[in-house]
Amino acid sequence: MSRLRTHQFNRRDFLKLTAAGGAALLGGCATIPATTRKLPIHRIPSDIVRIGMIGIGGKGSSEVSEVLKQKNARITALCDVDSTHVQSNKATLEKHGVKDVATFTDARKVLERDDVDAIIISTPNHWHALLAIWGCQAGKHVYVEKPVSYNLFESRQLQLVAGKYGCVVQAGTQNRSDVGLIPAFAKLRSGAFGKIKRITIVVYRNRTSIGRAPGPCVIPPTVDFDLWCGPAPKVPPHRLKLHYDWHYFWATGGGEISNQCPHELDLTRWVLGNPPPPRRILTMGGRFNFHDDGEAPNTALVIYDYPGVEVVLDMRSLPAAPGVDESPAWKNQRTGLVIDTDQGYFAGGRGGGKFFDRDGKPVEVFHGDGGEDHLPNFLQAILKADDSKLRAPVAQGADSACLSHFANLAYRTGHATNLGEMKNAVSGNSAASELLDRTLEHLKINGWDGKAEPMTLGGWLEWDQEKYQFTGGSNFDAANALITRDYRAPFVVPNLA
Repeated sequence: MSRLRTHQFNRRDFLKLTAAGGAALLGGCATIPATTRKLPIHRIPSDIVRIGMIGIGGKGSSEVSEVLKQKNARITALCDVDSTHVQSNKATLEKHGVKDVATFTDARKVLERDDVDAIIISTPNHWHALLAIWGCQAGKHVYVEKPVSYNLFESRQLQLVAGKYGCVVQAGTQNRSDVGLIPAFAKLRSGAFGKIKRITIVVYRNRTSIGRAPGPCVIPPTVDFDLWCGPAPKVPPHRLKLHYDWHYFWATGGGEISNQCPHELDLTRWVLGNPPPPRRILTMGGRFNFHDDGEAPNTALVIYDYPGVEVVLDMRSLPAAPGVDESPAWKNQRTGLVIDTDQGYFAGGRGGGKFFDRDGKPVEVFHGDGGEDHLPNFLQAILKADDSKLRAPVAQGADSACLSHFANLAYRTGHATNLGEMKNAVSGNSAASELLDRTLEHLKINGWDGKAEPMTLGGWLEWDQEKYQFTGGSNFDAANALITRDYRAPFVVPNLA
């Protein structure tokens, strides 16, 4: 079947847009010409989706393995700024009899190829949105890992991207395909278990200190550092290790709030019926006990002000107790949701969950699979040229990513606080008040010294979705300054409005 060239940009247009120093990408507010209507999804020329893998380190290498399981997909290109990642994944493919794969360090070379129908993006966070947009502009379908954006500006651009270019764009929030959560959340939304009163988002991941570096990070000779930085400032980070630990620095990540939390925050929006953003956000937390180079908090309490329901995020990276190699748990959850209703509560997340009555007795069990059908769901949308049944369209992924960005912006614009101010900040919100007590007890068990490492209080920040900015609250002008960033040419995320 012939490929319908319905997307707006052809290969020549794409090369002009991404040329080094190209004027079309200079200035974060440059407008890319685009249609005002949603284009039909363009078809690919065969029944096999040819995929370019971009970013094939830890998560990306596992995505390579997932693609190898699919009968209707074939990897035709591998790309990573670290040549060791490329070579190790190329060896994996060769063991599976796949030997005709092109390899690159520059993702733009992948997007130029006619033998790539779709790309899977598993790079560090600061590259996600730009690669997704470039991919659509080059006529590629896109699967982009969570969080789909690095900041609020990028989330807004991703709201627009798929419809402008006729591409399938799936967010890597795999829980939306979990066979247990699909019926569980449908029943919760329907009111079958009563009215949802409170959601506690539990993210307990036992992390360790990343240490202190004596100077700037030594860049491995196998890494193209200019491409690694991409949209971020080209400055060797001050840390011991280049890979993975980028999560804990504001230039490239957002700590655990932008690492594991996006999955559970997405679950929260899903079970609530994908509501508009919260009206206000407050964050309390800090980076306690680690004494390292990391910038993002390892402990946080976040309040999302949704009408009619209390929503709080409980994020902890310290262990259950000093010297114990396990995380704490809340109602048997370490990563998931505890959803209180007027008839009981649901506890679960990836892999399903259970609804309990008021006495704590199980009422119904929902067995899940972790979302094994998420990648096949993406592939089917491409082959059918129909994204109407896409489980995690990028627009939803972008809204969910905003919840991470809100929490981190409140924290980054906060100030050192004391117990009295903390208690006052959560007064009137029973979920947050109870959570603050549990958080302080958890920190006390871990030997936290509140005088040496005071808690940071950020918020309330008031959000106006129509204006797409903060309009009130604590230090909201500083938060507005962080909605976007100064992009480094030619790696500039365009304004698609």
